[in-house]
Amino acid sequence: MLVSNLIITKKEEVVLKTIARTGFFLDPYRHESNVSDKVIRNCVKKELIKKENPPVMVFTKLLSPYTLTDKGMAIVRYKYMISLYKENLRHIEHDYVLGKIYLTLSEEEQETWRTESDLLLEYPSTSVIDGTYIDKQDKRVGVEVITSSYSEHDIDLKMKFIHKHCDRAIILNTKDIFKGGIA
Repeated sequence: MLVSNLIITKKEEVVLKTIARTGFFLDPYRHESNVSDKVIRNCVKKELIKKENPPVMVFTKLLSPYTLTDKGMAIVRYKYMISLYKENLRHIEHDYVLGKIYLTLSEEEQETWRTESDLLLEYPSTSVIDGTYIDKQDKRVGVEVITSSYSEHDIDLKMKFIHKHCDRAIILNTKDIFKGGIA
């Protein structure tokens, strides 16, 4: 599979990096990322991403997530040197919130994002968090999205990681978010 000669626009890069770092790209992300339908269609046409079917329920909306194809994965691994976040359709609400957090960051902050996969490589025998990034004040920010499936022990381990390895934290619980629907 030849990917080195493929031209990827800046907006297509945003889509690929969002999926690589947070698991999925969903229609509600288009506003935050300023990505048009045309950009998504071009990514599909270039066989960089694919739409997952059937659609899945995300909070109160039925959505079709986009994921990376093998070609898209190769590009993010070798061109952008990103360790892929492990997406899981069963945890789509978790990953949806993670994506929303990621897309609120500046481009500079996004470029410092370390996925859970990166953190597992760096701290192999530790319970890690969903991601970290370096903010504009040069502080390491830990990001964790908590779901109802987390035990108190799991949460305690993640908080210990944040206290030990991060200067600041963004911690959100999916049960407290979007009670009225998707923003």
